[in-house]
Amino acid sequence: MGDSRDLIERYAGASSRVAVEDEQPSFDAGERYAAMLDCVLAGGDRAAFPYSMLLRAMFDPSSGIELVFSGAVVTIKGRKLGELYRAIIQHRATSVQAKGEHGMFASDCTVDAIEIEILEG
Repeated sequence: MGDSRDLIERYAGASSRVAVEDEQPSFDAGERYAAMLDCVLAGGDRAAFPYSMLLRAMFDPSSGIELVFSGAVVTIKGRKLGELYRAIIQHRATSVQAKGEHGMFASDCTVDAIEIEILEG
């Protein structure tokens, strides 16, 4: 009874708390498979997409990453996105955040914009 950690921490070895900081990296990739990819847009809006509905991922260094989900297309634009692409296709990327013009980080990955197109039908 003396264990104050919550169930996720005890059984999965991971924290269920989301750290919110002013200066976050362009993307977060964990050691384990992620259930969803959380997209944080430049204005602060967020949308999460389940990896189970990811139909296709394409990476073109000149135009970015295109993710085709059942019902939506997510386009991630930026520079040096190769590491992010690998994390996505391995289902390890938990979140990706658009930083705009001032998004240079230690990993050299810069996410300038995230565009989401919801497909009708």
